[in-house]
Amino acid sequence: MLAGGLVSCNEEKNPFLTINETSITSTAEAGTYLISVSSNSVWTAVVEEAESHTWLTLTNASGTNDGTMTVNISKNVSPRSRHATLQITSGDLARYVSISQAAAATLPEEFTVQFKLNPQTSNGLATENPEIKALVSMHGVTFYQSYPEFTIPHFLLYYTLTGYGYKHVIVQDFLETGLFDGNVRDHCIHFHCGVDLRLKQEYKSYLITENPQIRALIAKHGVEFRQAFPGATNPVLGLYYLLYRGSNMPNAIQDFLTTGKFECSFLHEHTLTHTTNRY
Repeated sequence: MLAGGLVSCNEEKNPFLTINETSITSTAEAGTYLISVSSNSVWTAVVEEAESHTWLTLTNASGTNDGTMTVNISKNVSPRSRHATLQITSGDLARYVSISQAAAATLPEEFTVQFKLNPQTSNGLATENPEIKALVSMHGVTFYQSYPEFTIPHFLLYYTLTGYGYKHVIVQDFLETGLFDGNVRDHCIHFHCGVDLRLKQEYKSYLITENPQIRALIAKHGVEFRQAFPGATNPVLGLYYLLYRGSNMPNAIQDFLTTGKFECSFLHEHTLTHTTNRY
């Protein structure tokens, strides 16, 4: 008899799982990092709570025996650092990689931005929403309805946020309430810009700029009003008129719309200083 007995050829080997990194520290810039996995079985890697860490993705995140995966980290534009955990499993074995990314080198700034409320996720005045009131208090900002004097429902969806601080962080906190449509506009609209008014089809046979009612409103408000695309041959483009440069644009727009000659407004915004950003 041999000491220790005989070992069956069919007996499974003891499973093992090792990795060459247990932590990754990244700058704020985008980057890729390699992790070597050593195993004698099938293994899989996942980002824990991945839905909250979309800035982090994996390539070659599974394999058999030895392999190499890639960790892809996107650029951090926020003044907040980011942290996540990567889990690699093989059977009952698990290994973890802690991932940290530095904050962007941004400075506080004065800002004014405009949100558009999403009617499907909001109910009532956003200024009265408990989440919004808490954010206003926490960040020390001002948040108000952009056009409270309007009765047109479309205009009542716009809210202005103004203050001093880390703009990206503050805007992101407001977006995470889910009350807004995701498009954040840098300050424009109080009110050196113009709006497109779209003419109703029944008034397209003549230049609406020659209409006596329209000419009276132009004089009343001291605005400029012209065809938006005078050189266009496309009939649809011929329906658009640009209203701009009035001293009290909200009232001017209201009066032009109440003539009943236009079917909608704000299909496009024209401005000298306006940019649109998505956060």
